[in-house]
Amino acid sequence: MVEYQTFKKGEPEKAFKVMICSGKGLGEGFVNSLNTQDPIIVMLGTTPYPGTLFVQLKSPIYLRGLPYPGNNGEVVKIVLGSLEGRVVVAKWTKKYPKNLQLISSYYLRNDLNLVDGQYSQISFPKGEILVNSPQIYWLSFLQWAKTTRLADLRRTAMNKLRGRPKI
Repeated sequence: MVEYQTFKKGEPEKAFKVMICSGKGLGEGFVNSLNTQDPIIVMLGTTPYPGTLFVQLKSPIYLRGLPYPGNNGEVVKIVLGSLEGRVVVAKWTKKYPKNLQLISSYYLRNDLNLVDGQYSQISFPKGEILVNSPQIYWLSFLQWAKTTRLADLRRTAMNKLRGRPKI
């Protein structure tokens, strides 16, 4: 059985600016399909509100998160966070999340008077944040260079060593 971490008293957090957005309206169906043993309910410690809040981070961050079963083999991760003092579980599908679905026991839009286009702050435990935003650009650049340019550079170097013309 997987142990799910919750916020520890006094644990340092890091806040990020998010913009409230409209989702596709699929959150209610997703939340209603959760059973009592679901990791999201275990992390929240209570039954979630039947719906999700869709937010967009101002810049993507790299969150550790826990694997969560997605549709059609999709890689999904979840992490415990806080939106203006309300405990939430953030759910995302990409390696560097920019769009998050927030699941909470509160009706966040109503309780916090949130409207589309409004900015708010979400916090995550510092242990869940692997790198900060400026480093993501370089990590993604290096990943691109590793997969594309490095092979070309290696091929060119090998051709020079062998005395062959450049491809």
